[in-house]
Amino acid sequence: MDTLTRKQREIIDFLLQNPQAFAHPPSLEELCGALGLKSRGSLLKIDQSFVRNMLHDSDDLAIIEAVVGLARTFRLYVIAEGVETGEHGTLLLQLGCELAQGYGIARPMPADQLPKWAMTWRPHPAWGK
Repeated sequence: MDTLTRKQREIIDFLLQNPQAFAHPPSLEELCGALGLKSRGSLLKIDQSFVRNMLHDSDDLAIIEAVVGLARTFRLYVIAEGVETGEHGTLLLQLGCELAQGYGIARPMPADQLPKWAMTWRPHPAWGK
């Protein structure tokens, strides 16, 4: 299943082929909206639909690489949603994404269980310290 709409592909292709074409570059919010990303203040979220398939879909991986690059350029934090396995987390760390959420880290839990989880949680061995 293709995760990008035709319009999103057109925007990405245009940006890649014509970076000088913007006399007035779009705002971060406009760019995120066009690409289907979420931006909240200094945090840029990568949707789980891209993360889920990044290990097997080169287009999704390329989008994640581009989003991490955008975040770095705009001095934003980037968080990946949908980290289901250690492999997902390892690749995201290699790409420069150090914040993540998903079942590979923790299942949803009531707020009162968070302190205990935080005291006992250990990262996947491949993620280092």
